[in-house]
Amino acid sequence: MTRPAKRKKIKRQKAQGYVLKKKKKSTSVHLPLTRNAQRRVVKGASAQANYGHLGLSYDPNATIKYEIPQDIEADEFVVPDDPTKSELAPLLKIPEAAPKKKPNLGIRERWYFKRLHDKWGQDYKAMARDIKLNPNQYTPTICKKRIGIYVQYYKERLEKIEKKKAEQLENEKTKSKK
Repeated sequence: MTRPAKRKKIKRQKAQGYVLKKKKKSTSVHLPLTRNAQRRVVKGASAQANYGHLGLSYDPNATIKYEIPQDIEADEFVVPDDPTKSELAPLLKIPEAAPKKKPNLGIRERWYFKRLHDKWGQDYKAMARDIKLNPNQYTPTICKKRIGIYVQYYKERLEKIEKKKAEQLENEKTKSKK
């Protein structure tokens, strides 16, 4: 039975003309069985037993019997250690592994991590604390991962930049000597 406060609320809502919705009982989905099948199903029995009563198999692997031919000798039937290197390889059609995609840094991220790498090198904690060059406040771990990606995949650009810096330093030295 409902609580008194709830009854008052319902009574008030009825008086005001609210349309009250009754809770629907949940219905479970039952697949129709033929009358013969319904007679064979035992309510307290397990699913495996009921499948057996209906003439069905609960475990399909148990019903299929594999017969090994007795006329084949062990020497004739040799399974290779690595099927990709054997004569069976063209028949097996083993797919090759897809090439891994290179992790991509966006233009802005490359810009951030280039500046951070130029200033701090491998000091990831300092990178994380640098508010001006790290406006997104990347953590030291994220900085380490992204700098690793930057160095690995944008290494050629880094080398070109380093060469230009070295040339500029040499030019400045030669100009200062003159």
